[in-house]
Amino acid sequence: MFFRARLLRLLWLLALVAWFSPSTRAQTINPHQIVQGFPATAAGINSEDTYLGANPGIINVITPGSYCDTTVLLSANHQLQLGQGTYVMNIAGADSAVANVTWSVSGKGPNQTILQSCPSSNLDVITSQNFGTFTGGSSNYGVFRPVIKDLKIDGNLSNESGGYGIRLYTKAPFISNIIVTNCYNDCIWGEYGGSTSEATEQTDIEGIIANTKIINANGNGITNKGAFRLINGIDIFLTTGWGIDTYSAIEDVTGCNIFTGGTSAGGVKTETGGAIVKLDGEIAGGKWGVYVGASSAGPMVISGALAASNSISGSVGLEIHSSNVTFEGTILNAKTGVLFSAAGAFNHIRGYLLSNTTGIDTTATGGFNDISVTMVIPALGADWVGTWSPSDEVFINASGGAGGTNHGVTRVWAISAATIVNGPNGVSAGTVTLSTGAGSHNFTYPYNVAPYCTATDGTTASNPVKVTANTTTVTLAGTGSDVVTWICTPGAN
Repeated sequence: MFFRARLLRLLWLLALVAWFSPSTRAQTINPHQIVQGFPATAAGINSEDTYLGANPGIINVITPGSYCDTTVLLSANHQLQLGQGTYVMNIAGADSAVANVTWSVSGKGPNQTILQSCPSSNLDVITSQNFGTFTGGSSNYGVFRPVIKDLKIDGNLSNESGGYGIRLYTKAPFISNIIVTNCYNDCIWGEYGGSTSEATEQTDIEGIIANTKIINANGNGITNKGAFRLINGIDIFLTTGWGIDTYSAIEDVTGCNIFTGGTSAGGVKTETGGAIVKLDGEIAGGKWGVYVGASSAGPMVISGALAASNSISGSVGLEIHSSNVTFEGTILNAKTGVLFSAAGAFNHIRGYLLSNTTGIDTTATGGFNDISVTMVIPALGADWVGTWSPSDEVFINASGGAGGTNHGVTRVWAISAATIVNGPNGVSAGTVTLSTGAGSHNFTYPYNVAPYCTATDGTTASNPVKVTANTTTVTLAGTGSDVVTWICTPGAN
């Protein structure tokens, strides 16, 4: 009886040891899932990743704390799941130059799980293991469909002198429901230089960022070099660089709120060869609201509200160096509302320009622009400057601008190439009682060119009246003290 009791106790101890060994622990819970029983170190995570090998599997890390003894390495087809709390670590996922590999990093929600960069590491919080060999290249691989979700990613800015929030050479990534904050460089950098044709499901390149908040970066909020095609539900603020800076085509950026404060950057920029087919949201930049670079691949449709800081010299709400751009919405508070910087362009502007020092700068139109806007310009401001092209089609109705330049109503008809500019009073009319056969009226606002005026004697005698006008005054000559009715309409340049 004594020996049997000792034998049972020994068997129980052996079972307990087996429970905590990696292989038995993994097999006991799930053939492909490991719940943390290993040391709370990056090396401990890496040993479990090695144990899973080529098998797809999940590594659950449930002990918050510092994992800064080394970089966490995540192999292909493995999922790293973090529990509630703050996990201080830097993660490098697998990549490949010859095949599609994938992995995922997730938490319990951006209000529950914080993934923070190890202090003084100067590393990216999440990257791929061989990013340095892929960046700037044309590989068709890298990381395929990595998933990053349900986290707050903290770049630990105050303790770093380098590093990004997320930086990947990747095709078809899926990033959702995250907050990325306190980044020394860009918060999200996605790059893909391959030439995949999307002929099959395995050649998908449509990367997505959704339901993401980006706060506080020394660089850009998002830099896109081929990785992202859809960006939806984005809130970006407190970046010194651009909110979004794209070097390649993005099909859709909608539901975005971007507020950046950099004095040499702004809300959204499309670089040479970049484009955003549809851009919708509220975008307020430092120097620019939206900057459309030269040779951007149109067409682009921009809608919503754009603004730039009027306190920054040369600030522009919408600057266009390309063609086939359509804007519908409101542009406000910039030094210049709309700046055309491309000759021979076809662009369409509709909406309201409010409180911009200059509404539109047409210095480099030379194209076929179609413009219909209402403006309110500040004192000493201007509704537009420059010269319209004979092929432009323009209707501008401006108010305000005391002491500045206000053409009132500007119309340009492309067919006739005629430009008509009205003072703020538009059509002027009134009556004058002659004194010894002479009279005049000074316009409340001067015309830019002498208006065309007519006049008639309003008395029963219907005596003849002579009328002349310059940009400031209509002058009448008639009989005695007749009451004369006059009307002036804008003249053509």
